[in-house]
Amino acid sequence: MKGKNWKDSYKNAYQLTHVIKGQPGSAIPCQSDFLYLTSRLYNNEGLLKQELTFIKVPLVRGRYKVVPLKLGFCLDSDPVYGYLQYMDDDVLGASYDVFEKEENYIEIEEYNPDTKELKGRFEMTVVFDNHGSTEYPGDTLRFTDGKFHTKIIDK
Repeated sequence: MKGKNWKDSYKNAYQLTHVIKGQPGSAIPCQSDFLYLTSRLYNNEGLLKQELTFIKVPLVRGRYKVVPLKLGFCLDSDPVYGYLQYMDDDVLGASYDVFEKEENYIEIEEYNPDTKELKGRFEMTVVFDNHGSTEYPGDTLRFTDGKFHTKIIDK
């Protein structure tokens, strides 16, 4: 993104960040409950354009390694999974996988079980994964000094 802030990708864009609970037997076949931390970027027309997601986010203070997500695969012993997805409203576009040769992490700084607020920071480098997509936003994207402060949403 060449020094740009992610939230500034689109003029008058807005961003929504939230945490939801995942359960065994869902699209991510982990054996125990887990959390998704997702930040969605919408353009000025309200269309979803990008989604940055972490899967298996712990609620315990600490720094955790982020590794690429492999669809249909989950080991409870794995660290946090991460990915970036481009889209046009509800149509999937280019996807980016975590680049394992870089230091990718998510750090939980604070969790309040009473208010369900979660606060932390992250750094992650992702690389373009073509998989037949014709959209090509770039080769490598680096999220540096990323911060989040959100609440867990109960379904």
